[in-house]
Amino acid sequence: MAIEYGDGSDSNAGRIIQVVRNNFNTRSSTSCSQHAFVTITAFNTSITPKSTNSRIIISVGCMGEPTDQDHHMSWSVFRTFSNGSSGYINIHGDASGTSHTDCISAIQAGFYNNNSNSTPTYIALPPVVDHPSYSGGITYTLRIQTLSGSATWYTNRCVDDNSNSDNERGGSHMTLMEVASWALIMKLYTQLIQMNF
Repeated sequence: MAIEYGDGSDSNAGRIIQVVRNNFNTRSSTSCSQHAFVTITAFNTSITPKSTNSRIIISVGCMGEPTDQDHHMSWSVFRTFSNGSSGYINIHGDASGTSHTDCISAIQAGFYNNNSNSTPTYIALPPVVDHPSYSGGITYTLRIQTLSGSATWYTNRCVDDNSNSDNERGGSHMTLMEVASWALIMKLYTQLIQMNF
């Protein structure tokens, strides 16, 4: 049972409802095309919100290395609903009507020009809030692309994966956290504003 506060809100607002965490250290390779996002399937992580008003907080960490230069690689987070509709989360860039590359970010530069096959980098998405307005199953995943020609992205390993101490292997994750809506608080706030005018 929710605790009601003096301002009319209750303890359900902002409450963590469920957490789904996908941790993995399996190694894989993903072929990337120029200006065409492809899915790194190991990141596929599904959640079924309890309410259409819920927010989904997403965080991602991906260790790996591309065969292309790091700054030529960009990434985003994609979601697919169980009804078949799909799209990028709401912080994906808008390049419509231009020649820009739309993405969340380019990859952090880990490339060292004297050692281009054993210098891994890390894709990091600090927690962001998505509001899918959907209570069926949702699958989130990481997508990646290259800006020049073609490349291969290696997850949880270096390009050179020979067994020696210069070649790192790592782990990656995607975490989804469903949080109860702040809608009640915002409604009350709006009512208070209206009362003052």
